[in-house]
Amino acid sequence: MMMNTNANANAKTMTKPNVTALMMMMPSADVELQAHQREARCRAMGQTSRVLAEVYAARERQIYERGFDAAHDDAHQYGELGDAAMCLLAAGSGGSGSAGRAGAAQTDGDADVSGISWPWDYELWEKLAAQSKREAFLAAIALLVAEVERMDRLPQPLLRLKEAA
Repeated sequence: MMMNTNANANAKTMTKPNVTALMMMMPSADVELQAHQREARCRAMGQTSRVLAEVYAARERQIYERGFDAAHDDAHQYGELGDAAMCLLAAGSGGSGSAGRAGAAQTDGDADVSGISWPWDYELWEKLAAQSKREAFLAAIALLVAEVERMDRLPQPLLRLKEAA
């Protein structure tokens, strides 16, 4: 049997992947994610991707610390994830020092910001809206990622029906 010498030459010149960098970018199964792990992922991705790494870390916290995994997200079929993100974005862009000071009114247990009602309990709103604008924006983007992931799991005909509604 004749061996392909080009294939052998290519195999010898291939570099090994940076396993440490790849492992830092993988989701951790550990419930208590350490800040230095998140920072290491940010450094591994470079400064231009730091914000994306922070969004990824916020999404990891939603999944691993709060238990908001795919099954949990799939139960929110009426746009709640997007509504929550919009509330955080609207509150955070209100020009105040923190998202909470932008003025979410409590109405029948819901926070209402710019005509969008906070879809969950008011205590969670107070906690999230009390963050800095930057933290609120990161949480909002992570919620939008969760919504897009949820939509991607829908069967395509069902997704088209929901978008048409």
